[in-house]
Amino acid sequence: MNKLERNIPLTYIYSILMKRVTMPIIIVYFLLNTLSFTEIAILAAIAAGIGLALEIPAGAFTDKYGKKTVLILSSAFSFFMMAIYFFGNSFWEFAIASIFLGLWSAFTSGTRSALLFDTLAKLKRKHDYKQVYGKMILYSHIGNALILLSIPFIYSINVKLPFLIGIIFSITLLALGTLIHEPKIKKHENHKIMRSSLKEIFGKKSVLFAIILMMISFASIFAFSEFKQPLLLIASIDIIYFGIIYALIRGLSGIGGMIPHKIHNKKIGKYSISIGILLIFISFLSFFSEISYFIIIGILIIALSEGLLRVAFYDKINHLIASENRTTILSIASVLQLVGKIIIVLIMGFLADLIGVTQMFFPITIIFVMAIGITFILFKNQPSTIFT
Repeated sequence: MNKLERNIPLTYIYSILMKRVTMPIIIVYFLLNTLSFTEIAILAAIAAGIGLALEIPAGAFTDKYGKKTVLILSSAFSFFMMAIYFFGNSFWEFAIASIFLGLWSAFTSGTRSALLFDTLAKLKRKHDYKQVYGKMILYSHIGNALILLSIPFIYSINVKLPFLIGIIFSITLLALGTLIHEPKIKKHENHKIMRSSLKEIFGKKSVLFAIILMMISFASIFAFSEFKQPLLLIASIDIIYFGIIYALIRGLSGIGGMIPHKIHNKKIGKYSISIGILLIFISFLSFFSEISYFIIIGILIIALSEGLLRVAFYDKINHLIASENRTTILSIASVLQLVGKIIIVLIMGFLADLIGVTQMFFPITIIFVMAIGITFILFKNQPSTIFT
């Protein structure tokens, strides 16, 4: 195995270990340290604000200084975050950890997928991207599902143990980052990466169409995730079973990531994105039904669609854009998704207070369908570039 080929298994392992092992218990940990819900919300806002503000600059930094450098840097951010959680016990200490969480989020977004595509391009295996990226999604989500099942038990033994595991994972990630071989790609002579990236997005209607369609899809999925736990309560699921549900969600999302490759050579293969969007539509309608079984099935279906759409969209966009702009363009797409999520989640929150959590999914479904329809009308000549 040469140095470039080694990037593939290294990226698989990296994607498994980079998941936030403390996600199932972090809020409980904050409450144990006497933080109020207002303080917890402030911590989330700090991380989200820094991630949103630095997403695009981090992408440009990655394209200029290399994906290997950024993966090592993001591993360091993860280490400091986990170390502060481990030793800290106050709001201000956790606020510093939230800063590192925001930095970690900004510098990891799009980097691994861009590294994989550039690696495969150098190996003359671009056609394998769906399969390789799909496997990365599958392995990372299955690994995360197993962690989600075990962390609450580990936390019950000692509340600090999950963070110690996070520290060990971060150190391992630092070591893995040094083993990655950076694929040599064309660099901008004037380093005007942002200008070049925006020119490529708006200069290629196919790229802009794919990014907008991706924004609508993932903004809707991300906004829905804020109502996942209320929906489970409405479905009469006891909170002690949430860990199992979340593990199933991760597992199905990983399986969904393999679907585009599995159907690639079939007639239906070119409609992967359409299938994913249809699954979102079906899920939203199932929530509106207010039937417990339908709500649970809808939550699992949308998990499947998330993995499917992530691989399908990233495969399509990576094939449409130039290597020297890759991470920056993917970062711009991520920012648009976050902005879209903020808009949609505010609408959903207002409607949930007005007509109820399940009932608000009917108007949200209408808005979703209208947004997709308007996009197709505005880019009437572009759907063939996506569904081929």
